[in-house]
Amino acid sequence: MQTDGASTTPDRETVPGLEAFSTHETSPGAAYAAYERMRDQCPVSQSTAHGGYHILTRYDDVRAAARDWEKFSSAQGVNLPRTPLAGQLPALEHDPPTHRAWRELFQRVLNPKTINRLQPRAEAFAGELIDGFIGAGVCDLTVQYTEQLPPMVVSEAVGFDVDRAHEMREISMALASSVGEEEEEAAQFGKFASFVLSERRTREERPGEDFLSFLANEEIEGLGRVVTDQEFIGCMAGFFIAGHETTTAALSTALAYALPRSDWVDGARRDPKVMSSLIEEALRYSCPFHSFHRTATGDVEVRGVAIPEGGDVMLNWAAANRDPEVFDEPNEFRLDRAQNHHVTFGFGIHACVGAALSRMEMRAALRVLFERIPDIQLVSETPPNPDFCGGIVALIPSLPATFSPRP
Repeated sequence: MQTDGASTTPDRETVPGLEAFSTHETSPGAAYAAYERMRDQCPVSQSTAHGGYHILTRYDDVRAAARDWEKFSSAQGVNLPRTPLAGQLPALEHDPPTHRAWRELFQRVLNPKTINRLQPRAEAFAGELIDGFIGAGVCDLTVQYTEQLPPMVVSEAVGFDVDRAHEMREISMALASSVGEEEEEAAQFGKFASFVLSERRTREERPGEDFLSFLANEEIEGLGRVVTDQEFIGCMAGFFIAGHETTTAALSTALAYALPRSDWVDGARRDPKVMSSLIEEALRYSCPFHSFHRTATGDVEVRGVAIPEGGDVMLNWAAANRDPEVFDEPNEFRLDRAQNHHVTFGFGIHACVGAALSRMEMRAALRVLFERIPDIQLVSETPPNPDFCGGIVALIPSLPATFSPRP
């Protein structure tokens, strides 16, 4: 812990009991408790897990490192342990100058015009999902709703068969769940790669007007070539893993905290500002991706702690989102925050290019559900705890609810 501007000694760069901290070995709830101890006792901590890395837990430090891509590079991969896709996720794991070409590629789909076009489709998909359980009077909102809608919207956006969205999600989540288990991860990566490359071959033989056909066949401006198979796989991982799990997780969190409060539900249904506050607080309070890692490109100091060239650094979004120096009562779920500048979607040049699409999906899903089933209630009055999927994304696994059956 830095107290006088000098570099700390290694034995003071750890918090007792957290010397080998890893999200692969804990729960989100326990992780938040660990982040609080780190922020208070040693804001730039060290962990020996996964070969060793430093952990930034203060909001200002996380934002500063995220902004400084020249010192904190994404090009070696943003997850620990390294995955088969390390350094291959377009835009997210590319620094300038190639970063711009990849980001512009994603913006062919993730732009305001396309998102506005997708909004009525997202609302229609939400209605179709509700039709599937509205007559029963019971449902699992995570399993039957929040997990299903985002891959349908993403499929519609890129030109993938929406009727196969569930299949794509199952394959994607099997890969995400296997991270850190070497043999299983290799097997699931093989299945994912085979699935998405079969889509590429189909579009090479019979190209259409959709984004997948463009990605499979056209020369990419800024790269001067057609994407490789490995890059195609990385793009699909970006859309179908990172691109929809944030939405799923935040939707479940919003429902878990809003449904016990009829005034919040009524307010969100009637007032777009309340709806926006609900969505942003859900994103802040239970950060779907707790962190992404960076690699130090040279020797650097943060709060007097020396980080060597090549060292891995965790930019802890979840810890930053609960920094009491920035957020009043950070461990409380509140809709009355005057400003909610969370970093759930990252910061700097690598800020999530799909953030606007995710917010649109959440608005559509919540609005349609609140209007179609105004009396829906959770079975449990206590918000459920999320679990880590593959040590990477925090998801509420189940959200049972009841309501008056409707035809």
